[in-house]
Amino acid sequence: MFESIRCVASWRKVKNRAHKSLTKNVTKYVASKSRREIERLAGKRGIPIKKRKGRLLRAANYWQEWEIELLGKISDKEVARRTGRKISSVGIKRRNLGLNYYKLPNVSPGRKWTKEELALLGTAPDSVVAKKINRTAEAIKYQRDKKGVPAFRQLRYWTKAEDEIIMNYPWREAARQLNRPLHAIESRRRALRTGNVGLPPRKWTAQEIALLGKYTDSELARKLGRSRDTVAYKRRALHIRAKGDYSRRWTPEEDRQLGTLPDAQLSPVLKRGIKSVQTRRLKLGILLRNSKWTPAEIKLLGRYSDKAVARRLGRTVCAVSVRRSLLKIPSPTNPVRHWTSEELRLLGTMTDQAAARHIGIDSHKVTSKRHSLKISSFAKPRLRWTKKEDQLLGTMADAEIIEAHDNAIRSAMREFELFAATRICKLAQSKSSGQWLNATRR
Repeated sequence: MFESIRCVASWRKVKNRAHKSLTKNVTKYVASKSRREIERLAGKRGIPIKKRKGRLLRAANYWQEWEIELLGKISDKEVARRTGRKISSVGIKRRNLGLNYYKLPNVSPGRKWTKEELALLGTAPDSVVAKKINRTAEAIKYQRDKKGVPAFRQLRYWTKAEDEIIMNYPWREAARQLNRPLHAIESRRRALRTGNVGLPPRKWTAQEIALLGKYTDSELARKLGRSRDTVAYKRRALHIRAKGDYSRRWTPEEDRQLGTLPDAQLSPVLKRGIKSVQTRRLKLGILLRNSKWTPAEIKLLGRYSDKAVARRLGRTVCAVSVRRSLLKIPSPTNPVRHWTSEELRLLGTMTDQAAARHIGIDSHKVTSKRHSLKISSFAKPRLRWTKKEDQLLGTMADAEIIEAHDNAIRSAMREFELFAATRICKLAQSKSSGQWLNATRR
């Protein structure tokens, strides 16, 4: 026991020594720092607030007569400085009294533009013209736009020395030496290679036109010294087929057969694809002739999917689905489920999730059906304050009144649960009687 007491005493001595050394180190560290750094470390540094220069007048809430007399006679800024109010409050008070804004007296409306100054617009950059006539560049631009004068553009023509630099140096190096953008260097190099340097567009000769379609566009472009796009555009304009295009053209006899049969049945007759037959028919504006539905074809509707029936009969999927919907035949892939009267009575009497569990469908379907019938959602019953409850206020403690109100809510919820249970029992009876199976089959 004595040993444990000695250990505790020695531990306390060590702790006191460490605490004293820590306080000494902290005092030395704080003494070496400034007041601003100490406030930053302690987290107590305040935000510096700039003091307002001049005399600060504290205005009363109500406007006095001498303050109102200043409005309109001097600027709002000066009134705010003299009265100690905000500029916005001074402007609002002036507008409420119907006073106009103060204008400085003897202010010239501005120097008028002379004919010589107007003649200089657009002849040089706006900054240069502004220095010449002693005006601002913004004023020059405004007057130029007002008169409809276009801005000055200095065209810089290409020289032979620049062309040599473009052809002998990389793009970036040429752009750096000539102080021109990269796209200008690229377009100039392309023009120098094709030979179209500042020349008008070259006309097509009869010999060049005769070569169209005999060679590929790229080969003919190299021979004629033109671009491939130019050769292709000229060939299409003259309705000349490209070399290597072996597509079979449509004959008048084939065009007359379009629409007489469905596209799927006509494609093997014409030895063409279904897409090509359909594209040609739609391009000519030919509609399919309405072939009558036979009893054997109608029997297939609803047994197989619309896609399978369309493939078997050679009709479009849209035609099959439209015919099936007109005959009110349900789809085998997406059967339609009809709502019973018992299920519709449950809507709004409980939450959509609870109704979906009882019926056996998704909750979003219950919500959409309730919205379509304009039935309000289920909400917990809220009891209104009665006269007896109003008379109880102040006669007893609030906690006792709340407890009595909660008991009334619990009793109302029990009654509602009994009502919902009876509804569920009726629904279960309808299931057992066979109505539920008929509804699911439909």
